[in-house]
Amino acid sequence: MLPFAVTFWLAWVAVLSVFFFFDLPMGPDNGIMIPQK
Repeated sequence: MLPFAVTFWLAWVAVLSVFFFFDLPMGPDNGIMIPQK
């Protein structure tokens, strides 16, 4: 049970990091990750 929780937490942190990384340069009004380069 513990390894699954750790894996889920790491995946959740990775998803949040990706969303924040792609969201900051475009502005806070973009809720969905849409790369426009």
